[in-house]
Amino acid sequence: MVESPPDLNAERQALELDVRNYIGPRGISTDSLGPVQGVCGQLRRQEMWPNIKPLKTYEEHTRGYIPAGMGDYASSITNRDLVAQYDAVIGEINSVIGDGVTTEGQKKPIFLLASKLEKIVRP
Repeated sequence: MVESPPDLNAERQALELDVRNYIGPRGISTDSLGPVQGVCGQLRRQEMWPNIKPLKTYEEHTRGYIPAGMGDYASSITNRDLVAQYDAVIGEINSVIGDGVTTEGQKKPIFLLASKLEKIVRP
């Protein structure tokens, strides 16, 4: 029996659908909130503070979730304005984290910034 050649167009369409579902209709992935939510969870337990590290930018975070060869497509459906806002808030959070979370005074600004970030990603 002879196997049919793979339908590359159908394969690409399936990958595009995966990317669209990941990025979402607003052009920014809700999954990008995961690392920030993780930091907020760690802030609730002082023994976890030493584990808190600066967060990645949107592109750095999502790069691992976009299938190989789909970067240009992902970029074409990404809302660059929202990503710029996201990265600006991540920069603010990272400024508060600095070399690590060591004081109670760092918690409130991070929680407030996390809330701001959530409004960017999920208004």
